[in-house]
Amino acid sequence: MASWRSKAGKALGWDLTGNYSGQITGFIISIFLARLLEPSEFGLVGMSLVFINVLDIFVDLGFASALVQNKNNTSLTYSSVFYINILAGFALAGAIFLSAPWLVSFMEMSK
Repeated sequence: MASWRSKAGKALGWDLTGNYSGQITGFIISIFLARLLEPSEFGLVGMSLVFINVLDIFVDLGFASALVQNKNNTSLTYSSVFYINILAGFALAGAIFLSAPWLVSFMEMSK
């Protein structure tokens, strides 16, 4: 029982460290961007990050969790998940590219 608790504690520590270090890094980068960019440019970056973060939800599609939980994965399974993720990435990039004119008019930004 003690080894299970110590493993769970280590896993929790690594997970929290990974999450917090990513957020701290993002915060530091935003401070640098705020100092380097004009306010309108920084606002555009912020509005773009909203769409990027929303689409980031769909990047994995839950396949990584499925691969971790399934113990009988084959190379076919791994390659299928890889190609599905690649196709999903291209589909999301295409959706952003095609909706760019609408997003520009929605944000009331011009070149």
